[in-house]
Amino acid sequence: MNGSPNKPAPTVLYISNLHESTGFHDLTREFSRFGAVRSSMITQTLTKAGTKKLENGTVVFFDPAAAASAQAAMNGFVFRGKPMVVSFEEPPRREFSANTISLLRLTMDQQPKEVREWTIAVNDPEPGDPTDNAKFLYVTNLDPQTDDMEVYFAFARFGNVRSSAVQRHTVGAGPARVVQAKILFFDPAATDIALAEMNGRPFRGRPLKVSLQAPPGVPQ
Repeated sequence: MNGSPNKPAPTVLYISNLHESTGFHDLTREFSRFGAVRSSMITQTLTKAGTKKLENGTVVFFDPAAAASAQAAMNGFVFRGKPMVVSFEEPPRREFSANTISLLRLTMDQQPKEVREWTIAVNDPEPGDPTDNAKFLYVTNLDPQTDDMEVYFAFARFGNVRSSAVQRHTVGAGPARVVQAKILFFDPAATDIALAEMNGRPFRGRPLKVSLQAPPGVPQ
């Protein structure tokens, strides 16, 4: 597993047998005891009836030694009544009969006093979804307490969302500040409709600023 001299030591852990209520923030909290977590992800299946089924989780460390320690300690760890299965081996991929959303917390820069991170909802396409000429919508003037899935569902009514990403910026011990959101539709026609409908629309008491242009001064 870790012994090949020509292959870097793994930093990715795959987690299964999770309780249905587990979120990516839960994984970040539990696994960050072993070292800095680069990203944590939860994958859910959305059925045609609108219900959600948790499939699995993924945690990525910056340091391979932290990943090895976490795998040894957390495999079999009982979380919310279920023993986690934690492995370096990726589980077999399978086709989902409904849309699949992966919720991902990604740390872009890990520095002593500053952390930039994205929380991303990624939606697998339904058959026949167009992807040509897809373009991002950039959303600013968001309330600092905006929830990641609030953004996703606010825009999902205009079409099938390929990804919805909320960027946060934390300096020192201060609170995380929402910097912007990025929305990507499968169908560019949905992008145009959402732009027209959502730019200036009140959201949590603030008028959203929605544009096809990235806001100046914000790292992408």
